[in-house]
Amino acid sequence: MSRFRNKKKRPSFSITIQVPKEKEEKEGITISNTGTLKDGDLRISKRGIIINNENLNKNNNNEKDKEKIQPVLDKVQNTLTETFGDGKGIKIKLEDLTDHVVLGQGASGVVQRVVHEPTSSVLALKSIKYDSSSTKKSKQIIQELRICFKVSSPFIVAPYAAFFDEGNIHIVLEYMDAGTLETLLKKCGTIPEKILGKIASQVLQGFVHLHDEHHLIHRDIKPSNLLLTRGGTCKISDFGVSSKELISTIKQAETWVGTVTYMSPERIRGQPYSFNSDLFSLGLTLIELATGKFPMPVEIQKNKVTFWDLMNYITNEPSPTLDRNKFSDKFADFVDKCLIKDPEKRPEASTLIKHSWIKKHSCNEENSTLRRYLKKNLPSVKKKKKKKKKKKKKKKKNDKNNENEKEKESQKK
Repeated sequence: MSRFRNKKKRPSFSITIQVPKEKEEKEGITISNTGTLKDGDLRISKRGIIINNENLNKNNNNEKDKEKIQPVLDKVQNTLTETFGDGKGIKIKLEDLTDHVVLGQGASGVVQRVVHEPTSSVLALKSIKYDSSSTKKSKQIIQELRICFKVSSPFIVAPYAAFFDEGNIHIVLEYMDAGTLETLLKKCGTIPEKILGKIASQVLQGFVHLHDEHHLIHRDIKPSNLLLTRGGTCKISDFGVSSKELISTIKQAETWVGTVTYMSPERIRGQPYSFNSDLFSLGLTLIELATGKFPMPVEIQKNKVTFWDLMNYITNEPSPTLDRNKFSDKFADFVDKCLIKDPEKRPEASTLIKHSWIKKHSCNEENSTLRRYLKKNLPSVKKKKKKKKKKKKKKKKNDKNNENEKEKESQKK
């Protein structure tokens, strides 16, 4: 025992080894000295936009690989333009867009009708003020850009180009010459069931593309975001509030944005929601188009109630329905399925597209029934153009006559 008692105690100490953390590959949104807005693999400037789906700079440490990649990047950077016109390879430049006419203006930006001067093509130009001080808004704009150029469907408004110039982001889109369902409803009062069947069929095809192929929820479906062409096609627009909801499994959204009155109950309660929340918004939209009235009390329509009153009404009151004495049972049943309050029981777009009412009115793009209806209810565009041409001719003749008179007077003198 004495042997252990005489032994000196060794001082205790600990060694902390710090292992360096891996660098997070999170790049914020930046603007270069040359005026190029950058976010990860997205580059947008006055010359156009580039989105590289594959990051060529990753895992390329060899100098030989860099030498091969850099010329490719430089070449793409020097031709920052998109094409349009059925694959004709026509380049769009911001300075070639003329004759700006404002179509709509909101808090997020302005939409204008423009003419591409080299081809005389009519396009739409959406301009958004880029606010670098607001992280949420800037991310939302970048998100819209990514979604616009990622999604391609006959039932979704197509983008042709995008530019960043003098603090504004400009997105060049196909021009929807028949306007929105909102404007059509104001002109017509109500829209017939058979026309709504064609519209619903096309919108559902757009949903299937968004939900199933790209795992995107639109989150802001309403009459003003469903656009028409005179050829007979309805297309989904405005992806400012869409978001990617699936990585390996569904990651349900836990934030709510968009137009509150068209929201599903789970969204208005701030609960997780999924793709079929878009179907609830579609159901409300169809009732509004069919009856000419938004299916909620006037106080809610005029925003004369608080958010909590609205939430209480949407979550606790029964879902609105169509009058089966005025509309077919199939149509009413379709809307009822869209407006099921329990999201677990509400069908997805891929299921509702097989509904008997949709099958009855099933159609592809450029539908003749919808085209005839729009032709009958919308003012003719051709007559207006002819009148303008006649006026221009008269002006030219007057100018020539004035010039001839001036020449005669000068000769007399």
